[in-house]
Amino acid sequence: EREDGTANLNLGLLYLSTEQYKLAKKHFTLFIKTNPDSVTGYIFQGLVSIALNEYDLAKTYFSIAFEKEPSDVFYLNLLGSGYLYLNEQEKALKSLKKGLLYDKEDYNINTSFVQYYLTISNLEKSQQQFQKICSLFNKDEHDFITFLESKNLQPLLSVTDLPMVKTYLEFLLTTLEDKLLLPELWKAFPKAIFTVLITIEQHSAERLDQLNNYLKEIFKAYKEMTIPLLYFDIGIRYLKKGDKRAIYDLSKEERQVFKEFVLDKREVSTE
Repeated sequence: EREDGTANLNLGLLYLSTEQYKLAKKHFTLFIKTNPDSVTGYIFQGLVSIALNEYDLAKTYFSIAFEKEPSDVFYLNLLGSGYLYLNEQEKALKSLKKGLLYDKEDYNINTSFVQYYLTISNLEKSQQQFQKICSLFNKDEHDFITFLESKNLQPLLSVTDLPMVKTYLEFLLTTLEDKLLLPELWKAFPKAIFTVLITIEQHSAERLDQLNNYLKEIFKAYKEMTIPLLYFDIGIRYLKKGDKRAIYDLSKEERQVFKEFVLDKREVSTE
């Protein structure tokens, strides 16, 4: 074990990347003990706390990190993204704006501004920022699928005002079609839908029904969305409305996918 705690930091990052959050928490705690003045441990511990549904604890860790005034664009982006998840938009914006002062063309922090504008339901700014990402995107350096899933679809399905959801989805469809990037959207959608189903208690039945209707209407001509929309529809019926027979509308293979990517994840998130 190195005295500076680097081994614990690296182990924490490894366990975080493999979704072994309790082990990640243990090693980030040890790292903080040997590096109490480093912003790094507090930010990652905050992210782990979010993954473990320990939201008050996440706010505590982020507050400590925020007070230490990080000056690295990477950590400012992580901090801003974490605050967005916790619906702390003001602190998120402050962190993200500070990051832009260090590098206004940084790809990652600009993607977080898309998430921010979707979170506050600003359609015009969201669209403008999305176009900026398209101009910054380098296929050899950046993961556009993850950007679509985590910075667009997840906030859009979870928190964006419903009247804007349909308009932005139509914008995404048209823009990505023009840029020949629709295959990336089809790859991003399943995980975004599964994420909503995993956290279904956070969403009202009315919102879920409206989202379901929007998605069916907008993507009815695209066979690539048939299976993801089937999972969404059945997931709502099975998990939100208590229709325990709904799951049998899936094939045996589809039920296994649903178990692995939704039901098992829900058990982990509620432990």
